[in-house]
Amino acid sequence: MKLTESDIYNGFQCCNSKEYTTTCPQCERRFVANFRVRSSRPDFEGSQGPNTPLYCEFLSPWVLRKELQAIVKEKGGIDKLRKEEWRNGTGGVWSMIWWNL
Repeated sequence: MKLTESDIYNGFQCCNSKEYTTTCPQCERRFVANFRVRSSRPDFEGSQGPNTPLYCEFLSPWVLRKELQAIVKEKGGIDKLRKEEWRNGTGGVWSMIWWNL
């Protein structure tokens, strides 16, 4: 079953920065929502290597805010977001944060 972005965001618990699941509007089960990023750039590396999609988890606005606050407080802070590895599958959790922005 496909849900819209609005369905996913509406299912997040308001103001809960520790909750990574959303609620399905049809069956009301909680689950971790995912999306994929595709790129035609030859140097883009997805989750399974070059020329593959990058699979990411949707983050609630509150989780994303918490993660960004932690990044800004680190050495190098916001400049880290400009690095290429934040967009590719090699960035791990960084790429998930980048694509949720």
